[in-house]
Amino acid sequence: MGSELPTNAAHNEKELLRLVAEGDELAFRQLFENYTPKLKAFFLKMTKETSLARELVQETFLNIWLYRDSLAAVEKPSTYIYRIASNVAIAHFRKEDLQRKLVAAMPDTEPVDERDSHGMLRLKEVQEIIDTAVKQLPPQQQQVFRLSREQGLSRTEIANKLGLAEKTVRNHLSLSLKSIQQFLRENHLLYIPLFFLMSILMKN
Repeated sequence: MGSELPTNAAHNEKELLRLVAEGDELAFRQLFENYTPKLKAFFLKMTKETSLARELVQETFLNIWLYRDSLAAVEKPSTYIYRIASNVAIAHFRKEDLQRKLVAAMPDTEPVDERDSHGMLRLKEVQEIIDTAVKQLPPQQQQVFRLSREQGLSRTEIANKLGLAEKTVRNHLSLSLKSIQQFLRENHLLYIPLFFLMSILMKN
């Protein structure tokens, strides 16, 4: 749930971060929509891979959300967000010994302390947690979910494949997402807003 954000003017970014710090999902969604195109371009310049750039954007926002308690004190939202993005990039490139590519690609950003990137939660870790949640779903719900999210089939294709009504498929997908979200919350693993969970699960 979240507060109602103004629709006729750009929301003040510091106020937006304050709302996200309070757990406001609507504010987080607005922040996500505001910065996703810019961050995707930022990562694409470094990686030259669209799917990887998209994954790193998700990882950036995942960490912004999970460490949202610190957002209320942020004075320069854009600088903070790009710093998180830089840390995500460093964490990604460290294993491949490609940090020189990172430095060359972002000369206009503030220097990043490499130690900051050690605490970043990787998207792969979250996907593994989500996979555990998926395994808890009822058999047919799990089958529908995997056909949709892992094989990229449309609701119509799933309905035809399994001999189900399209409405039934839609209901299964909706219930499975809510069940995954509930599993994460009840097991004190992490809580992810539903729209962002769908983004993470979307087939590249």
